[in-house]
Amino acid sequence: MVDLRHRQLTGQPVDVFAEVSSIASSLQNVFYGQNPKFSASPWFSVRHLGVALVKRAGVEGDPADAVERVMLKMLGGSIGAYIQYESDKAGR
Repeated sequence: MVDLRHRQLTGQPVDVFAEVSSIASSLQNVFYGQNPKFSASPWFSVRHLGVALVKRAGVEGDPADAVERVMLKMLGGSIGAYIQYESDKAGR
């Protein structure tokens, strides 16, 4: 996130949605046990984690991409907060 903002502030073109989507997709692969670099329990699967997010966390839609949608929501809020922080800091 900081890297994205730095690139924006230095005038480099940044497709924030594409970058954030890529991050969320990568995290989903880790959480669903689909990244061999990380070990995962059977709970970390579409069948368990994805369904739990849809049913219990209010994430509507297909459990297959529920983690990605949660990550996008979380990262979107973080980006907004960070941009506001930088704007406030610049105004001092």
